[in-house]
Amino acid sequence: HLCTGTLLSTTFLLTTAQCAQLVPMANLSVFAGATNLSDSFAYRRNVKQIVNHPNSELGANIVHNVALLQLDRALTFKDNPNLNRICIENPNKS
Repeated sequence: HLCTGTLLSTTFLLTTAQCAQLVPMANLSVFAGATNLSDSFAYRRNVKQIVNHPNSELGANIVHNVALLQLDRALTFKDNPNLNRICIENPNKS
């Protein structure tokens, strides 16, 4: 394992820009719902797209050290007890 991330949806993961910039996208895989790489019920997905924060620079500013990874296929939360997305507050709700 190189880095960690947080699932925002079935196809998007939030991680650090530094992590996303260290490995070429063609070599980057996500193992979701795993506690280690040998877990047979974990999902492996390739990364379809990386969106770094526009102000991210390696080693420069940790404030903008975020990136979105778009997965090549959706995850299924109901089939894996270790897998869930983060709850994000809706800013438009009072």
